[in-house]
Amino acid sequence: MDNYNAITTAPKNKFETIQLFRFIAALTVIIFHSSKYTAERLTPGFTEYHQGGANGVSLFFVISGFVMILSSENLFKKKDGWKTFSLKRMIRIVPIYWIFTTYKVLILVFAASLVTHTGKMDLAFILKSYFFIPALNAQNSFFPTYNVGWTLNFEMFFYLLFAIALFLKLGSVLSYLSYASVDIENVSSNDDATEKEEKKVETEYFAQDFLMIDNAVSVFEMPAKVVIPNHFNKLSYFPEVLTPPPSI
Repeated sequence: MDNYNAITTAPKNKFETIQLFRFIAALTVIIFHSSKYTAERLTPGFTEYHQGGANGVSLFFVISGFVMILSSENLFKKKDGWKTFSLKRMIRIVPIYWIFTTYKVLILVFAASLVTHTGKMDLAFILKSYFFIPALNAQNSFFPTYNVGWTLNFEMFFYLLFAIALFLKLGSVLSYLSYASVDIENVSSNDDATEKEEKKVETEYFAQDFLMIDNAVSVFEMPAKVVIPNHFNKLSYFPEVLTPPPSI
């Protein structure tokens, strides 16, 4: 309990281990993307190893949730904490994402030959991209108009659940959301998939990956716990499971 309070009330402190994990995650993502340009020069074994770098994105999600739960304690003490949280998230993400999405749409309309990913010039698809709703693109993959924004679809959904948990004062659910392992896969249909098959793929993707339905039952089984690295007291670099303060 003392360790928890010391960590959550000392904003100037930093988790050095978390910074290391961020570096590792970023490096693995770079390796993954670079493999698309070096595959012809590498043996199949190296290519498969580089493809594993995509797991760095999952690590980013875990880090994001971990940091979020540590910084949310004061929001529980505020009546409109969920509003404060939601507004800050929206201001930080939506404007810049909409600008880049609009820029991509304009390029697709006036200079499509300049981009490698042609996108999908469909009004419904574009609107889903703006509102962070996963949908199949022209390549039958779940990437929005602005391709790299696919991770924001998961982030925004996480923020929605987080805001609901703040509103309902559900500390145990927040603990689950912040430390759940995120299983993200690019679920795709065949190139010649019919509309019915595409709907099936979208449904499976949303239920299994986006909603993490396989893990959802653990919300109701999990006690109110917060996982915090026992880093500051220098006793260990391994995680320590602590119960949250009474306010949660």
